[in-house]
Amino acid sequence: MTRLLLLLAIATQSGVWGSRGISERFVVSGDDVYVADGRGVAVYRVANPAKIERIDLELSDDRTVDVAIGGGELFAATTRGLRRYAMASDGTLSFIESIDERDAGATHIAANERWIVTAVANRIVVRQRAGTTLEIANAFAFSNPVKALAFVNGILYAGVDREGLYVIDPLRDEPLTVMPIDAGGFAQQGNVLWVAAGPAGITSLDVGTPSEPRVIGNSGGGEVNVMDVAVAGTRAFGLQRPNKLYAFDVSVAATPRQTSALEGAYNAIAARGNQLFVAGSTIDAYGLESANGVPLRIQDANSLQVAGEYRDLAGPVSGAATDGTLAYVIDPPYFRIIDVHQTNAPREIASLLVPDIQDRVRIRRDLAVIYGRGRVNLVDISNPYKPRLITTYDGLGIPPSNAAIARDTIVEANFASGLHVVDYSNASSPVQIAGRIWHYLDLVASDDVIYALLQNTFLVADLTNRFKVTDVSLEEDSAAQLELAPQNAAQPAYLLVRGPNGVHVYSLEDRFHPAEIGVVPVAAGLMGTTDAAGWFEHDGSLARIDFATPSAFTTTDWRVTAPMQIAGSGEKLVVADRYALRVFGPDTAPPPAPPGKKRAAKK
Repeated sequence: MTRLLLLLAIATQSGVWGSRGISERFVVSGDDVYVADGRGVAVYRVANPAKIERIDLELSDDRTVDVAIGGGELFAATTRGLRRYAMASDGTLSFIESIDERDAGATHIAANERWIVTAVANRIVVRQRAGTTLEIANAFAFSNPVKALAFVNGILYAGVDREGLYVIDPLRDEPLTVMPIDAGGFAQQGNVLWVAAGPAGITSLDVGTPSEPRVIGNSGGGEVNVMDVAVAGTRAFGLQRPNKLYAFDVSVAATPRQTSALEGAYNAIAARGNQLFVAGSTIDAYGLESANGVPLRIQDANSLQVAGEYRDLAGPVSGAATDGTLAYVIDPPYFRIIDVHQTNAPREIASLLVPDIQDRVRIRRDLAVIYGRGRVNLVDISNPYKPRLITTYDGLGIPPSNAAIARDTIVEANFASGLHVVDYSNASSPVQIAGRIWHYLDLVASDDVIYALLQNTFLVADLTNRFKVTDVSLEEDSAAQLELAPQNAAQPAYLLVRGPNGVHVYSLEDRFHPAEIGVVPVAAGLMGTTDAAGWFEHDGSLARIDFATPSAFTTTDWRVTAPMQIAGSGEKLVVADRYALRVFGPDTAPPPAPPGKKRAAKK
């Protein structure tokens, strides 16, 4: 059996560019809205809706998904557990501590002055204050995942998928009662608790006695699928992710009535007074997200007109490639070029608005190909200070799709329309000159070789004759990802294959016949390469496989939150980490000065 080595962590410098968020959950306190936005917790001052201000941003090293306020503190549920912050009188936050859950991250959180409760998969963990510390006081386990949490005075309400709404006294070992309601969210208004009840619409509960709730009304059953709810004055709002918002007249809690429906980018909602706070991304027919660069929008609760919005970097960062000095970044709808020669001080030098921009990017020579949703954007990067869109090729397929750069063509492949070799010399009319029919899951290429994953098959194909794709070998393989090293080479030296039983390393000394030289039997996440090593996400950090010892991996302290593409050149590594571009490795030579300008001489 191959021996697996887990060595001491590597630590070296790193940098971050363009941290931005995708709003997940809101909690409102006075004039401040606290947002779990993936990268951490952002704080927005909304006293003047026409001029929303972001007054703080507390970054996290793991993904934040929910927030709650209790006892003058803010708590964030994260993919590792929970984070705790002190709230200053000006609304800003100060980090206190991070608490990891035993075997999984938290998905929802609720808090009051005494209790802090996290949902961890199908469990609820109850903590209570003991002076300045938090101690576990109780726990509850269910058969299915917990979907929502809220406190009504000292009583906890928990929505559990396909089970119901549990009413819990944190001091008791058994729930007080279980109600047959598919609860996905809560919003309290006095003695009425509004419940997002899924296909049953919204349900109103009398919680005058919190331990003995009573159903008093319902609306929307069989017509909507409400996943979260907010209430403002006489109106309640039901969220149907990802793109619908329903308004209800709740002036009489016993007889709520649906009044209107909106379509748009809706993923998170909250309310206070006559203000409705919303955020979201658009989702296409294939379930792919397109962020709109608006982490917080305020709508009038009565007219539903937009009263104000805060605009941020476009985001999310979905793709990245590098030549070691510059990083080429997909930040929809922009293609950006970032100077990363100083690892801890990345800076943008150019951006290009690309219509119908795709998600991932590869570079070679003076060309960048942007791919992922069935099309390929080709960008001339010969002058990195002025990138130029050459053309967009439509593979007439479906996402996810892949693309690579061969000698003087591009290669595109997807699950529906097959593999296409494309001549783009006529920019106005790129044309397919060769191809191969089948269902493709991943693809990489050098100048004259294509390596591709099909359903349960690994293909090596000869592209020496660019007008004909010739199969060299077909082997049974259920792998998930391919990567070449070096990534930008005309004839790479190594091929990595990430499969269900680990990462396999192949020598490409004979590029048409990859020879396996090692395997690391580890559950690897997303993968990338630098010139001398393979990299993969492992337990929230990056791990390294040296090609010199391709049967071992080394952990690092390079944290990643939600990697979407990993790429490298030389020893420099860049990660499109959804909420930021992360840069790792040593400093490198600076980029050339812009055309017509001379670099200032050092004094």
